[in-house]
Amino acid sequence: GNLAPEDARKVISQGLRGAEEMRPGTIGREVVAYGPDPSKPYQMRYRLVDLDSLIPSHTDAFAPNPAYPKELQPRMRERGASRLWVQETAGKLSPEALITDVAALDRGSPIVGSDLVVESGNGRVMAMRFARQDHPERWAAYQEKLRESLPQLGFSERDIATMRNPVVVRERLTPVDRVRF
Repeated sequence: GNLAPEDARKVISQGLRGAEEMRPGTIGREVVAYGPDPSKPYQMRYRLVDLDSLIPSHTDAFAPNPAYPKELQPRMRERGASRLWVQETAGKLSPEALITDVAALDRGSPIVGSDLVVESGNGRVMAMRFARQDHPERWAAYQEKLRESLPQLGFSERDIATMRNPVVVRERLTPVDRVRF
């Protein structure tokens, strides 16, 4: 079923649990991540999704993504320095850095809300997309590491059997003010 417009706005603005039909992919084990305040843990769970189902802040052309909530992305990824970072990161994409649990908000698997809007890791998502397109050997290395890591993340091989471009993300479960988060 579809969500009523007011419910969809709640999910987008607050990132609330629920709305299962808006969350494609497979759910894995729960983990905790920390931001600048080590006394404040954020509950997350791993989710396997197709790379193209994620909603990053910018398109592959570095233009603002019209599907992305504008209030959540203060960075201007269309700037040269940001483009360079994304392209360089794609060329040396580190599967371990994107898959291994680091318990940090600003590193590791990208963090998404229940609607698959990328809340932390827009540059990492863009780098994965560029690696898939321009550095197939790095993308293949990511896919291989992901397959090796499935049991530790709470998944099995069958969970990605039908996905074209599987990636692991952390879905934030702790309710937050998304703009401040």
